[in-house]
Amino acid sequence: MSDASLLDVDGVCGGYGGEQVLQGVAFNMKPGEIVAIIGRNGVGKSTLMRTLTGLLAPSAGSIRFNGVDMTREPANVRALRGIGYIPQGRDVFPDLTVRENLLVGEVAGQGREPPDYDTIYRFFPILKERERQRAGTLSGGQQQQLAIARAMIGHPSLMLLDEPSEGIQPSIIKDISRNVRELNAQTGVAVLLVEQNLDLIVSMAQRGYVMEKGRIVASLGPDEIRSREAVRAYLTI
Repeated sequence: MSDASLLDVDGVCGGYGGEQVLQGVAFNMKPGEIVAIIGRNGVGKSTLMRTLTGLLAPSAGSIRFNGVDMTREPANVRALRGIGYIPQGRDVFPDLTVRENLLVGEVAGQGREPPDYDTIYRFFPILKERERQRAGTLSGGQQQQLAIARAMIGHPSLMLLDEPSEGIQPSIIKDISRNVRELNAQTGVAVLLVEQNLDLIVSMAQRGYVMEKGRIVASLGPDEIRSREAVRAYLTI
């Protein structure tokens, strides 16, 4: 793993309209890491993710990706730079087929490696079976797999994964955790995970940050992030 930073977030403030949700968020990631941001509902985790993708503009602070200041860059430019986003609720295109959803994901990978459908279908074989099926008719777990695959088809160097366990049955959560870890190991993609599901956090993350009232209030090393007791304590504060 490189010592250089992949993502540097420094003093970021922002929110919706006049509501300041983020209160000076600061953290960093290195290439190839899986990092979790944990905390209770309403502390600003999803607002942070939307700010990192460019869907929300910060009112203060800076965001650097691969050494480039992208604080004011729009979402499409950030995607082209190599940031993949899997939003809370998945947001697949319901009227498009599985294959058509993946073709949309290819756009973000322009200028990088060609799409590797063999790898995507090896990790998510159900998508190969259902590639002609409309995405809106898939189960919640299958839609989540499609959302991850759509982000990965463009060969991002960072994947933002927002509450992937939401509305998913436990057995599928285990599959998603295993697949993301294997994608990370085989492709080197870094993963920033926002989550409240205890099992997913301790099974996937390599280290973490605790968010409270729009700020990062603690960092968790490898031993803490894999401790159910330690993580549960922060989720119930």
